[in-house]
Amino acid sequence: MGRIKSALVILIAFTSLAFAVDLTLEPKSKGPEVVEATL
Repeated sequence: MGRIKSALVILIAFTSLAFAVDLTLEPKSKGPEVVEATL
């Protein structure tokens, strides 16, 4: 169980990190509407 939980946490962290980088690189293409829809 612990391994699956760790993998899930890493996956979520990586996904949010990738999204944050994408948001930083392209602020114009992604408006507040997109951010709210994702959250």
